[in-house]
Amino acid sequence: MTSKLLGGLPVELVESIIHFVDDRNDILSLALTCRSFNEILLPDVYSYREIRTRISSNFFYIWNHLSQNPLICRNIRFLRIASGSESKNLRIPQSPCLHGWEEQERMLCRAIRHMSFLRTFEWNWGWGPNVLWCVPDLWDALTGCLELKNVLVREHAPGKADEKSIFYSQLFSVRGLEIFDFQTTMGDKYQGHPQPDTEPRTDHIIIFLSNNPTLRTLRLSFSYCSSYDYFFKTRSVYLGPALASIHLPNLSTLRLNFIECDPRDFCEFLVNNPTIEVLDFSAKLERVLWGVVYLDLVM
Repeated sequence: MTSKLLGGLPVELVESIIHFVDDRNDILSLALTCRSFNEILLPDVYSYREIRTRISSNFFYIWNHLSQNPLICRNIRFLRIASGSESKNLRIPQSPCLHGWEEQERMLCRAIRHMSFLRTFEWNWGWGPNVLWCVPDLWDALTGCLELKNVLVREHAPGKADEKSIFYSQLFSVRGLEIFDFQTTMGDKYQGHPQPDTEPRTDHIIIFLSNNPTLRTLRLSFSYCSSYDYFFKTRSVYLGPALASIHLPNLSTLRLNFIECDPRDFCEFLVNNPTIEVLDFSAKLERVLWGVVYLDLVM
């Protein structure tokens, strides 16, 4: 395709072509086909297709930049927020953070709401300096990303965060997902931290599954500790009989960690979901503390 021919195409047609090119290598290849595509795709589309960053005062300039540039946010397809991530987008000018945590949260959520075509969202929270462990409005903002298909969440929250855990957030109001991988540890196992004394409710999990019949891959890992667990026993989370009626016609992979339910209900669930090809039950949980990975076993 020559530059002259491309220049004669309607803008909407050109944008529709670019819209479906998600992989950065494919974008680069397309940009090398002609000068017009080069000017359109480089640098903004190529640079902003994937964003890997973290939430902290040192990275506030990224969220400030994105919240003020909604057109750039429309280019983002993949977003990873992790306590150990470094920014991969070096085109954003760095600037000192002159705002408090509340303003930083607002900037983050505003940027998320601008990401109309976001397809994959990953969150991996861990201990670290200046890390926001709880941003409840983020999950509400994520429900507005109607193109979202893949969600991966790793939550390692302190005991005091239980009432604000992602487990109870608006994340479970998201619909239309194809891949959902959620792992959380509720209740800190170390002395000096409050721990939940009641079993977590799971009715919203059943509703979430009912609202996402498009799921192809599902992984759920829930665990919690009671303040009566003096020997740091990790407890499983119970899914009620409503699980039996869930039908996910596209589900091919199911992985469950620390999940309990009545065997009869689960057998009925399997009968209702004959498309499952990979079924994995695991009694282990990875915890990250001070850079060391521990493995907990439920006996």
